[in-house]
Amino acid sequence: MEQNGRFRRLAPRTLRFDVAESIRSAILQGVLPAGSPLVEARIADEMGVSRAPVREALRKLEEEGLVVSIPYRGSYVTRVSPETMLQIATLRTVLERFAAEQALPRLLSEGLPRLRSLITEMRTAAEEGNEAMLVEHHMAFHRSFYELAGNALLLQFWSIMEGQLRLYLRVNLRTFGDLREVAELHEETLRILESRDLEALKAHLSDHIVAAAERMVHPPQPQR
Repeated sequence: MEQNGRFRRLAPRTLRFDVAESIRSAILQGVLPAGSPLVEARIADEMGVSRAPVREALRKLEEEGLVVSIPYRGSYVTRVSPETMLQIATLRTVLERFAAEQALPRLLSEGLPRLRSLITEMRTAAEEGNEAMLVEHHMAFHRSFYELAGNALLLQFWSIMEGQLRLYLRVNLRTFGDLREVAELHEETLRILESRDLEALKAHLSDHIVAAAERMVHPPQPQR
């Protein structure tokens, strides 16, 4: 990020990748809060590029669920509404239970070291107060269930959810008094997985996903 703008200036040879990545990072890091207008001309001027790659980037980010385009008004950073939170949670509950069932043999072999490593990374990110990395490791933990299921269509559904899920998880972090709680919750998931009890794992995943949504829709009140 440049001191006098929200985006760093880009070299032409990196436009295809970097325009979308720069806007995505600004959204996920909170530089562009939910509801922020995304004006093509302004973004292009700050990056030192033409409006065409910015337009393409906004279209791509709209497909990812990070940007919403309103006819005759323009593009805006997506707001994660309570309704959206509950819709994502409902869909994830169905998909993740199925993914766990399909992936169980691989989760118990190659998956365990990966999940343990991600929990360690979550804990490190939490101790450093690095919310962006905590979200990425959190995402990678759950993505592992879909990747190890060996079902390309299932993984595609995850990819469709991924953009809005990142925003969702950033909001979710605000409901924790201590970010290390995120790692502890996933330690519990790992313990249940290691027990090899599929029904217990599926029930736990449902509870885990629904509880997170409910925390955001009805945030815990601070104790007096």
